[in-house]
Amino acid sequence: MNTTYRNKIHICRVYTPPKVKERVWILIDRLWPRGIKKEAFAFDFWLKDITPSATLRQWFHENSDERWSEFVECYIEELNHKGDLIKHIL
Repeated sequence: MNTTYRNKIHICRVYTPPKVKERVWILIDRLWPRGIKKEAFAFDFWLKDITPSATLRQWFHENSDERWSEFVECYIEELNHKGDLIKHIL
């Protein structure tokens, strides 16, 4: 691995094709993106279990404008219990 990019994380939308092929591409989304065929998407692995829990996600979407700050706190708490998964992206 090129040390210049080591531990550097780039974020992009799943609907935008990657411009750099030699990086590791990780899909981080609980649900598969609509309109994207699994065979056509060039990701290396899918970490859906690192995303917010279904319960937290549903709670947040009921009133996202007012719940953002509390959502962030709750999600960080969930991430504190997912250390093994976080190692995959670092």
